[in-house]
Amino acid sequence: MVESGLYTRNRGVLFRNFAEELISREIAKKPEERKRNWNIVPIEKEMYSLANLALAMHEKQSIGFTGEVGWDEALAAISESIGNVAKFSPDDVLGEAEAATLVRTRFKERVEFTHQLVQEFFTAHALRAETKWQSVIDRSESVWWWQTLFLLGGLISADNSPQSYGKFVRQVLDDGSN
Repeated sequence: MVESGLYTRNRGVLFRNFAEELISREIAKKPEERKRNWNIVPIEKEMYSLANLALAMHEKQSIGFTGEVGWDEALAAISESIGNVAKFSPDDVLGEAEAATLVRTRFKERVEFTHQLVQEFFTAHALRAETKWQSVIDRSESVWWWQTLFLLGGLISADNSPQSYGKFVRQVLDDGSN
């Protein structure tokens, strides 16, 4: 974070910069002699894939996925985000994310983000578009979604118009009773 020169109070932007810097370090700044067991996934596609994975976990109120069924759920969430691109696979996404210290994996046993806040950030990243964040507004009463909504507000504030951010805040607060 210090190397990137980003100084902000916006935690959504801070986490986005942090994740992009770690991924960038893995795909562009590490020496080539370092052996990789995965193909390079572009930063935008990696971020989108991890966001889709985090959203799938968060929807199930799960910190990571475990067991063979969980492993398959993780691969399905990533596959959905990369489509039928022959250049890389869900294993490439996970390999790059693990090298960037964003996720931890144990083959066919466990897939988890390195910290719950990282999962919550990527969930917020998945929900940035208004059509998507509208679907989670009613969850503002659930403690499970509070950090995600907080990070989402930061991303909306940074990426959209002040009107979008105002609309988001008004809808989250609803009538002020929550």
